[in-house]
Amino acid sequence: MAVAPQQSLFARLGEFNRLSGGQKIGLMLALAATIALISGAWMWSQTPDYRVLYSNLSDRDGGAIINSLQQMNVPYKMAEGGRRHPGCFQPCL
Repeated sequence: MAVAPQQSLFARLGEFNRLSGGQKIGLMLALAATIALISGAWMWSQTPDYRVLYSNLSDRDGGAIINSLQQMNVPYKMAEGGRRHPGCFQPCL
């Protein structure tokens, strides 16, 4: 069984230059779409998953918890009357 020799990079570029203008544009758009999909998937996977840390707290207790989270540089969101913290099902303090 004969194995074809690998083409050099310059030979492959020569093949690209033989494509028509429409084929070049289509190839570049496909490459750009692939890069955009991979980048979007990576960025989406990097966002933290916020879960309820505490709920039904008094304003005083909520303020104390927020102070503690800020001092520890822990990201949090306040939503729907509760404090949310990435990845916690139970109190993380």
